[in-house]
Amino acid sequence: MKAATHTGECQWCARRQMLPGGVLAKHGYTVQHRGQGGYFTGACSGSGNLPFEISKDLIDKSIAWAQRCVADVDRQIAELKATDPATTNIAWLHVYHPELSSRRFGSCYFWEKHELSKNDGWRVFYLDRAGKPVQRHSWKSIEEEVRDGLAGRLRERDGVREELVHYIARQQRRIRDWTPKPLTPIAASPLPATQS
Repeated sequence: MKAATHTGECQWCARRQMLPGGVLAKHGYTVQHRGQGGYFTGACSGSGNLPFEISKDLIDKSIAWAQRCVADVDRQIAELKATDPATTNIAWLHVYHPELSSRRFGSCYFWEKHELSKNDGWRVFYLDRAGKPVQRHSWKSIEEEVRDGLAGRLRERDGVREELVHYIARQQRRIRDWTPKPLTPIAASPLPATQS
């Protein structure tokens, strides 16, 4: 591939990237290590596309994607609000995953739905993905656990919705008065020449 001589702004994430061959370098990925080798997981949807200085075509797609995400989050929020904690033992839990946690990425927690059970006054049990029982020390009733889990998941979903709405507004501002601009030569770019 041709070496990059310029940098440009990504249409999708608005970050400045190298332009090998005139398109944005792969970025926004994570390198996973298994055994001796490594591989990329995920990448920004702007990778391999023209930079914002030359085109705004991808921004319309990013806005449509974010609007679909907002509609999906709105559906999830409505389901959470409609759940009656007194009639279910299915709870949203913020579960720690030590197998995914590391110094580099920190502690990994994910929101998961679990069926709860209780066989004494201070422990709540649920089954993990492998079907192994996991206990949580808690004096709360199952109804209180379900209510607290719903409230936490609702706060998280509200936060995601707010970020998406801000993203849509920011993308709409970017294209409001768009005109083509010259690319930034690497010597004048704020990025080190080796960053991709």
